[in-house]
Amino acid sequence: TLPLIKAICFLLTGDCRYESECGIKKKKGLLLNGPPGLGKTWIPSLVAQNPVAPVQIVTTNEINASILKDGEYKGLRFGSNKFVYIDDLGTEETPVRYFGSEINWFKTWFEVFYSKSKESCNRLIISTNLDADGIDTKYGFRVRDRLREMFSVLNIDGESMR
Repeated sequence: TLPLIKAICFLLTGDCRYESECGIKKKKGLLLNGPPGLGKTWIPSLVAQNPVAPVQIVTTNEINASILKDGEYKGLRFGSNKFVYIDDLGTEETPVRYFGSEINWFKTWFEVFYSKSKESCNRLIISTNLDADGIDTKYGFRVRDRLREMFSVLNIDGESMR
C-alpha cells in the first residue's frame, strides 16, 4: 500500500513529488484501481478530516440508495470540500429502476461532470475494483475513454489485507 499512501498524502498536501515519484499528473483526477482489501477505502478515510485538504467520501451504494429513496443525490459538494472521493465504483446496482425508468447514475453524472466541470477533475478521486474492460461493460466505452483522459490511474496490486 506504500504507493497508495504516498499518492494520497502527496496529492492532499500539494507536494511536488506527486508527479515525480508517483507518476501522476496534477491536473488530472486520481483513479485507484485494484482488487478488494488493499486499502483503497481505508487509507483515504484516515486523512479525510485533515485541516489542509478535507476529503468528502461517498460510496456509490450511498448515492444509489439516495436516488432510490429521494429521486436524486445532492451530496457531491466540490465547492465546500477540496477533494471528493467516490468509493467502490462498479459495486452499485446498475441500472437503478426509478419510477419505471432505468438509470445508470454514474454514467449520467459523469457525462455532465465531463462537459461542465473538467477543470474540477483534479479534485476527484475514484476507487474501483473494475479493470478497463469492466468499466467498458458497466458504463460504456465513452465513459471509459473520458475517464482515461481525465484521470491518472494508480494500479494497486497485492494480497488482501483483510
